[in-house]
Amino acid sequence: MTKTGKEQSDGALQHPGRNGHLHPARTIEDEVTGILRYAQDNIQHGYEECEERVRKSPGPTLLSAFACGYVLRSLPVEAIVTAQLRLLLSLVRPALFLYGTAKVYEFIIEQTSSAKAD
Repeated sequence: MTKTGKEQSDGALQHPGRNGHLHPARTIEDEVTGILRYAQDNIQHGYEECEERVRKSPGPTLLSAFACGYVLRSLPVEAIVTAQLRLLLSLVRPALFLYGTAKVYEFIIEQTSSAKAD
C-alpha cells in the first residue's frame, strides 16, 4: 500500500484530503463531471442573477449594453477570437495526453489492487 492511501474493509482505496481526513478515491470521470457540474451551476446562477438585475433596472442595463457594444466594435474581435481558438487547439493534444495517462494510471492501480486482493 502507498503512503498516501489506505484500504477500507470493502477494498476501496481512500486518499487523504487537504485536511488529512481520508476520502474515497474518485475516478477521473467523477472529477471532470464534478467540475463541469460546478461550472454549470455557477453559470446558471450568474445568468439568473443577471436576469434579475435587468428586470429590476432595465435603463442602466441597456446603457451599459450599448457601451459594451461600442467598445467591442472598436476592438479587433476577430483577431482575439482567432488567437483564443489557436491557443485552445494547441492545448487539446497535451490535455488529451494527460487524460489518457491518468486513465492508464487508474487502470494500473485497479489491476494492482485486484491482484493483491486475490
